[in-house]
Amino acid sequence: MKPSISDYFYTIMGSVLVGVLCAVALFMFTYKGPARLDGILCNLMAVFALGVAFFPCNVSDGNYACNIICRPPDDLRNTVHYSSATGLFLVQAVMSLWLFRRTDKADPGKQKRSRNSVYLVCGIIMVVAMAGILSLKVFHLEKKLAHFRPTYWLELITLWAFGISWLVKGEIVLQDTPPIKHSK
Repeated sequence: MKPSISDYFYTIMGSVLVGVLCAVALFMFTYKGPARLDGILCNLMAVFALGVAFFPCNVSDGNYACNIICRPPDDLRNTVHYSSATGLFLVQAVMSLWLFRRTDKADPGKQKRSRNSVYLVCGIIMVVAMAGILSLKVFHLEKKLAHFRPTYWLELITLWAFGISWLVKGEIVLQDTPPIKHSK
């Protein structure tokens, strides 16, 4: 198991990682959403996903005998990668915590209130996981906890939380019930 999801770039799964990030970027570029702000945030997410894909991080564990492809350490590329990953996670959290929870109705209804609770929980999970990743970096805990791969698990939790939030936003679950039409 690699220390982070991004480290899979240097394995046989590197093409899959880049392909998934490009697919996410394409989807986000083409999705405009119900309001202009949706489109702006989705475009930002797409740019950040491409940044993660095309500017791979330096190998975390210092082992440059990579399985498939190897790139020597590069501070600029590494900075672009981590800035893009941070931006991607932050936009996802903003979408869950704020954008998805907006409504223009005084009483949004039971299902919308339930969806808003899911968005809030998912957003909080994302923020806590991102704070965990930041703590690992700031307090230099990654090497001490390397056996547990905490960055990998926190990244995965963040992505799952956003995925759940996105599916709920698409009303795969907790969809509004259509109003009952009364015949005259």
